[in-house]
Amino acid sequence: MYIIDTHTHLYSESFDEDRTAMIERAIEEGVQKMLLPNIDLDSIEPMYTLCEQFPRNCFPMMGLHPGYINEKWEENLAIVKQHLFERENIAVGEIGTKHSKTSKPKRFEFKLNGLKSLTYQLSFMQEMPLMKYLKSLMT
Repeated sequence: MYIIDTHTHLYSESFDEDRTAMIERAIEEGVQKMLLPNIDLDSIEPMYTLCEQFPRNCFPMMGLHPGYINEKWEENLAIVKQHLFERENIAVGEIGTKHSKTSKPKRFEFKLNGLKSLTYQLSFMQEMPLMKYLKSLMT
């Protein structure tokens, strides 16, 4: 059996204590590929470091999650775009459909729509798949 984990943030600090052992166990259980979507600027280097540690199993996806937009979103997107064009990524993402639990102010709504549009454009420019995170609309 060949399993692909299509959405994991194993580079997150919350996995620091047992990350390597956990990934090795997953591989032993048949999880051959793990797709790692970027979240924000702080997650870029940890994501790439993990992919370098497990080059046959962990694959980066470059994006800026709308739940993490702030006043510097355009500046941040420029940095994400640079990583997308200059480094090897398997897809563009992540982009989400729902805000984080602490809802963003209304002034970010137009920026959120602009970010989604720009992310789609980046996906087309690079001829790469787009990883879109769909959170339950029932919650």
